[in-house]
Amino acid sequence: MIVQKKILISGKVQGVGFRMHTARQAQQIGGLKGYVRNLTNGCVEVLVQGEKSKADALVQYCKKGPAHAEVTTLHVHDEKINQDLDLFQIQY
Repeated sequence: MIVQKKILISGKVQGVGFRMHTARQAQQIGGLKGYVRNLTNGCVEVLVQGEKSKADALVQYCKKGPAHAEVTTLHVHDEKINQDLDLFQIQY
């Protein structure tokens, strides 16, 4: 089953390579579409589309993030798929 999830991550998540590592993790999992981006409030936002098990694997990664990140809060929202994305990318 294809799902879409929005993940909001707060803590020490900007300036630690969170976007790059998350994009790399999504590519390693394979078959995922979406994006990762920094928000002006200091959080990181991830939108992921893909098979439920693969999207869940990326959620699990985001709970910890890369080595220098300190995730304090993670919110996951299931969303209706309303856009067709081509690949998983970093948005600047």
